[in-house]
Amino acid sequence: MLCKFHKVLNDVYYTKLKSIIENSENPTNENQENIFLFVFKHIYTRFAQILIITLTMLSRLLSPILSLLDNIIYLLYKIHIYIKYRSIKTLNYNKSKMQIILDLDNTLIYKSSRQIPNLRQFQLLNDGSYIYIRPYTRNFLSSLDEICDFFIYTSATEEYANQIINYIDNRNCYFKKKLFRQDCVNSNGKFLKDVKKMKIEKRDKDKLLIIDDNPNCYLNYEDHIIQISYWEGDSSDDSLYKIQNILFSNYNGGGYFYNVILDSRINEI
Repeated sequence: MLCKFHKVLNDVYYTKLKSIIENSENPTNENQENIFLFVFKHIYTRFAQILIITLTMLSRLLSPILSLLDNIIYLLYKIHIYIKYRSIKTLNYNKSKMQIILDLDNTLIYKSSRQIPNLRQFQLLNDGSYIYIRPYTRNFLSSLDEICDFFIYTSATEEYANQIINYIDNRNCYFKKKLFRQDCVNSNGKFLKDVKKMKIEKRDKDKLLIIDDNPNCYLNYEDHIIQISYWEGDSSDDSLYKIQNILFSNYNGGGYFYNVILDSRINEI
């Protein structure tokens, strides 16, 4: 089909060029200029068509390759985490994992109507607002996944929160349970979070840690809360990275890290 297209194009070109020359019995500067412009236009058109066809073919060829590279990089990263913390990985799953409850708004994400450069983002389906992901969020989840179970507890609506959770955890492999506004206690218009609704086993309560920008919204387990800074789109923020390092340095191999609350470095967050 491409060859036929080129043949038709060439026939039209030569017919037009022949017509210009035949009508130029007495060559003048104007006729020569017309011939030159026509030839130049033809060459330019052919070049543009070839370039478009080449780029289209390259994009079709590279798309699956880039997708494959993305999966390979993710796999290599998981292997790296496994090797780095293989001694932790060998522990029994049910007895060794920490329990971390995470908030969403201003803890893991920031919602705004304006665009902010250098941050992961996506747009909500209902109002088109931009949702920005706090720096190191995915690194925090993937690095600690070997020794932690993650839970989401947010006072946001389920429809809104699920859009964000599905973007952060697009492989659906990190969050074991999610609680939303309907799981909060409405106290004079304020939504308070009751950790008991997580139904965490008694034996795991000493392994529980809550990371939230607002510690006053919890009815219980106040002593298990790390108050992370209120995030409003600062691309240089590294609070989650600091918490990640503190957790690893306090981890005792049995899932217990209660003394992390007493860690003096926690005040830096």
